Amino acid sequence: AGPEVVYDFGAWHLDGMITFRNQPANAAGDRGTVFAFGVGGWYHLHMGESSDFSVGGAFGLLNDSPPGNGGATAFEFEPGVQIRAFIPPNVAIHGGVALVFAFGDQTGALQKQIALDSTNITGNFGFTYYFR
Repeated sequence: AGPEVVYDFGAWHLDGMITFRNQPANAAGDRGTVFAFGVGGWYHLHMGESSDFSVGGAFGLLNDSPPGNGGATAFEFEPGVQIRAFIPPNVAIHGGVALVFAFGDQTGALQKQIALDSTNITGNFGFTYYFR
């Protein structure tokens, strides 16, 4: 979770997201951090009067730094689809589904492998306020 910025070009839109979390990692009081950044591009395949259906994808970078573990970094590519519904003209509720391809540099959840199973499908839901 984090702030999202969207710029709509008419026939397509670009979005970006950034998140940072610093939280206790163990009982000793050590803290771990997670930083993520993502950017996506969406082509409006169909545009209704107050909605659109888009196809596109996103790229993301995630860095997880738990104390004493060296951390891990992952890169993700997520092709997918997105639907936006504009309730008033400047507020959109959006949802989407994507297929996740993740490449990591560590063992565990961010390990160096590519697999295709039910854990590689992601869904999202949110809202965006547009300054027009």
